[in-house]
Amino acid sequence: MTRPPAVAIGLVALVYSLIQAQVPPTVTKDEVRQLTSKASAGDSTAQLHLGLALASGNGVPQDESKALVWFRRAAEQGNADAEYALGEMLLMGRGATADASEAFQWMKRAALHNQGYAQANLGVLYLDGTGTRADVANALYWLEKAAAQNVAAGQFGLGSLYANGRGVTKDLAKAKYWYSLAADQGDPQARNNLAHLLASAPDPAIRDVDRAIRIAQDLAATFDTVAPFHDTLATSLFAGGRINDAIIAEEKALKLDPSNSGYEKALARFREAFKSLKSK
Repeated sequence: MTRPPAVAIGLVALVYSLIQAQVPPTVTKDEVRQLTSKASAGDSTAQLHLGLALASGNGVPQDESKALVWFRRAAEQGNADAEYALGEMLLMGRGATADASEAFQWMKRAALHNQGYAQANLGVLYLDGTGTRADVANALYWLEKAAAQNVAAGQFGLGSLYANGRGVTKDLAKAKYWYSLAADQGDPQARNNLAHLLASAPDPAIRDVDRAIRIAQDLAATFDTVAPFHDTLATSLFAGGRINDAIIAEEKALKLDPSNSGYEKALARFREAFKSLKSK
């Protein structure tokens, strides 16, 4: 029985921050003054950009409370990106006390306005029952909407649903398809889960251990402090018969996350396999 992917679907995995990903280019003091003037006059795009600058400390001292004010003003005018940003800030407790219920409402408004990142996160909120009651059918609907817009978070989410049979019939071929689309966009979690799937899938049409090792090695080298990536590398190496290398990779994963019982069990299994091999 194979273990589940090292990075499962979840809000942390799916939060693709508008604030981090879409911060405008470095702004000068003069540009900040112009943004402030336009924002004060009611320009929702300027309000959004001023909020982004304040949230990230770009050209101005970082002030998440003020950022939240400008996001709210823009969101109340129906600016979809601002609705998403406001929802994310409230969800994470940035600039104000976390409020999952209000965050859900703003995320839903943004999703209905076709904001792809909001659609992906709304899917996860429905899946986890965060700020609303759990509803797998709605989760699937919104993840599909995001994926159709080529949002990697939505594609990753769908891959996870199909890999685990959550709300859908388990289908590893579809999981591979959706993980691959997100991985092609450089999404690290999707690349990790794709590698795990390629290493562990029982179907030879899906299984590709050599490719799994290549992906996992690159991830582990690039994100050296991320335990799940070393765990996936260990799984891939073991599937490829490189037991000693698998032990080394799993030891690294366990060192980074000492309380993870899954890593402990995997390491014990790899060591037992190595011992059996040596005794022959």
